[in-house]
Amino acid sequence: MRVIWNRFGKFWFGLILDTLYFLYQTYRLMLLEFRTNTLPRQFNKTFSEAPEPHIIRDRLARLTVNFERLQRKGDQTKDYLNDLIAKHQQYNTSLNNVLVWLQTAEQNLVKLIQEPVATEPKAVQKQIDKLRVSIDLIITISPLYDVLEMA
Repeated sequence: MRVIWNRFGKFWFGLILDTLYFLYQTYRLMLLEFRTNTLPRQFNKTFSEAPEPHIIRDRLARLTVNFERLQRKGDQTKDYLNDLIAKHQQYNTSLNNVLVWLQTAEQNLVKLIQEPVATEPKAVQKQIDKLRVSIDLIITISPLYDVLEMA
């Protein structure tokens, strides 16, 4: 019985030691990585327990100026993007209006083109009047094209 306990106890004791050694190695690597990657390279040379008050104020002033500059630039970018969004919405609205009109105009023009040319003067005059109406519609829709060009 005693032999079993000794083997069992040694096994657990060895397992605990291995675990502690592994944790120590992991902590040591994390600490080394923190020191090399996170801390500035000159940290050990410039570190002092109590830095001068003016150094902190100067650093804080520089950070504040940089932050305000970044904030202004962000506001300008936001305004620019809002302007782009407004132009895009105006363009989409105008484009949808033009597309709806264009589809109906295309259908009307296909009908007019497929219609044979009349031989009588009154029938020809009616065909010309129908085409003039289509041309007048094209002229009235031109401001929507202008809006599209401006957008």
